[in-house]
Amino acid sequence: MRCIKCKKIIPSSATVCPYCNTPVNNDDIDTLDSNNSIDTMTSDSGTVDFGSISNTSYDEDNNLITAIKNAPKDKKTNKIRLYALLGVIGVFLIVIIAALVSRGNKKQVYSYYTDVLSNLEEFIETNFTDSDVKQSGNYKLVYNYNDSDPVEFKGEYALDVNQKLLHLTGEKKDPREGTSAIIINPAPKYSFDLSGKYNKFYLNSSDFYNKTIELTYSDETGLLSTKKYNIDYLLTGIINALSTSFKSLSYTKTSKENITFLNNDIKLDKENVVLDYNSKKVFLDKFYQALLDDTDFVSEYHKISGLEERDVRNTLNNLIVTNDYKYSSESSDVTNINIYHDNKRVYRYEIVMDEDLFKGRIVIDISDNKRYYLSVYKDGVELFNASIYSTSTVMNDVETRDFIFEYKSQNDKLTGTLELERDNNPSVKLDDASDYVNINSLTDDEYNLLKNNLINLMGIDSDTIDFVKNLFKSKCDTSLTCNCKSNGENCSCTYEGKIISCPSELVKKEE
Repeated sequence: MRCIKCKKIIPSSATVCPYCNTPVNNDDIDTLDSNNSIDTMTSDSGTVDFGSISNTSYDEDNNLITAIKNAPKDKKTNKIRLYALLGVIGVFLIVIIAALVSRGNKKQVYSYYTDVLSNLEEFIETNFTDSDVKQSGNYKLVYNYNDSDPVEFKGEYALDVNQKLLHLTGEKKDPREGTSAIIINPAPKYSFDLSGKYNKFYLNSSDFYNKTIELTYSDETGLLSTKKYNIDYLLTGIINALSTSFKSLSYTKTSKENITFLNNDIKLDKENVVLDYNSKKVFLDKFYQALLDDTDFVSEYHKISGLEERDVRNTLNNLIVTNDYKYSSESSDVTNINIYHDNKRVYRYEIVMDEDLFKGRIVIDISDNKRYYLSVYKDGVELFNASIYSTSTVMNDVETRDFIFEYKSQNDKLTGTLELERDNNPSVKLDDASDYVNINSLTDDEYNLLKNNLINLMGIDSDTIDFVKNLFKSKCDTSLTCNCKSNGENCSCTYEGKIISCPSELVKKEE
């Protein structure tokens, strides 16, 4: 249901809106219509301008650490580090996915943290999870790796997150073609057609293989493989739970602190929250309890996980008990989250980690011209830095948005531009794939043929290709012990001591 005042989605069990504190009763709520469509409204509560940006900001995500640790080592300068590229794209997506917030009056310190979550939720609802949202158009990606010859991709894209549909075509060419430049060593050309529906993807390229390659993602979460559920309830439940956790923490405000911001010394207000063993326990306890109390979240998670609602609640209760045991004694692991701002906007977000997982610092600076600068340090040494900014133009009612990015580390440099031209009337249509073979069904000789083509045409190393293949190796088969409801899409199965969600047709045994 929705709060009648601020129009935010709130749990049906709520008696007070967690955003504006408006009392809730049966006469003062808006509900989702039968088609689960969402009308997104912007809260009129006072907030701080995050760099005077237009529909862009960022949120921190520790998945960045995983990307750093798992990045493959490739010493050949003519190869693109796929992991690094994906990691940078992931960071950039994080950086640009929060919405515009307005200037406001003095407020609670935790609001500097919860505003990011609120704006992230609004952006996702408006651009991805609304039942009417579709995006399609043309794209052009031009990049340069370690000052080598530039590479260009052109193609079309179509995306419908609500229906879980993806269609991407691409053709690689040398940007020097069609110009007066003399091309001595032309780059290999190839084209591809990639489509996806739910958790199955199909790669069609005669340059790579003579049949369409099927890639089936083992979707443990159920977010892709489950057909009918309300993702907004899941999103709202998690955002509300995180906000509740942040509100429960203790904050320290330093009146002024000098920092070096984009090569200039500047004095700013600093907000700080310390996540030590005690505050982590409080944070997680509040988080799990908020999810446990959210009947809408429990109901939707039941659909995607294959668990009964009572089992979802039991799982959350078990996490609370486990959390109490885990943080029953002191630990030296601690993380600080700092925000630097003046009375107009936020200049810097900083995460300082002293954890067994990662000891370092993650800094995002936001300039007043809508540019974002990310730096990651480990043990006092800079691992890499990156920057991104975007421009938008409208001509003949066609919107074109350009993203300009740069990535630098000790051994690598990647620069480029992604141009997106959006259709006014987007359309996402997929034809059923035919004459395809699953990548895990290929013989060794067939797989090696595919691998060699990818290595020669794309410059990807062998280990990376093997890693990608393993991502699409199904964990779901009839050997698992599963609990399946009659006529249910997914089953709850035990895999290596964990409960995962599997499509029922993959795990049901023949009677």
